[in-house]
Amino acid sequence: MRTSARMVPVAALGALVLGLTACGAPAPTAGTPPSGSAEPTSTDAGASASAAPKAGAASPLKGADWATVTGYRCPAEDQKVLVDQVVYGDITGDGVSDAVVSLTCSTTTSSNPLRIEAFDGSSSPTHPRSLGVLISDSDPIYLEKADVTIAHPTVTVSGDALGPDAPLAAGPHVRLTQSFTYRDHTLRPGTRHTSG
Repeated sequence: MRTSARMVPVAALGALVLGLTACGAPAPTAGTPPSGSAEPTSTDAGASASAAPKAGAASPLKGADWATVTGYRCPAEDQKVLVDQVVYGDITGDGVSDAVVSLTCSTTTSSNPLRIEAFDGSSSPTHPRSLGVLISDSDPIYLEKADVTIAHPTVTVSGDALGPDAPLAAGPHVRLTQSFTYRDHTLRPGTRHTSG
C-alpha cells in the first residue's frame, strides 16, 4: 500500500511538469512538426546547406589572382599575363558562382588572342579547378574580344575575331559564337558558328 501511495505523487508530479512545460508555448501550426519530433542539429543544417546551397551564392573565386593561379604563361619572357575579363555565374548547378576568365598577353605592337577558361566556383581560389578551356590562344580563329554569358548548364562565347588566314592588320572581320554545355564534370563544346 505504501508503495502505490508513493507512486501516485510521482505520477502527478510528472503530469504537473509536463503541463507547466507546455504553458506559454505557442500552439503548433499546420506543417509544424510536433514538439517531440527531432529538430535538425547544426551538423544536419550544415550538411543540408552544403548539399543544396542557395542559388547565386558568392563564389570563393572572387578576388583570385587570375594572372597567376590559372597556370597560363605567355610565349615570350618579356610578356605579362593580363586579365581581360572575368564573368561569374553558376555553370555546374550547385548554387555557387563559377568563373569564366579571359586572359591575354601584353604586347607593344598589337593585341594578342584571348584564352578563355572556366573554373569551378567551389574550388580553392589559389588552385581553382578547371572546367575546361573554351577558347585557346592557339585557336585558328584569333579572338580579340569576347562576350561571355552563363545560363546553367551553358556558357556562350561570342566575339569578333580574325579568320585563320587573315593578316593581323586587317582587324577582326569574323563574328564567332559557340556554346559549351556542362556535363560529366566538364564543359563540352557545341557547334561553332562564324559569320562575316
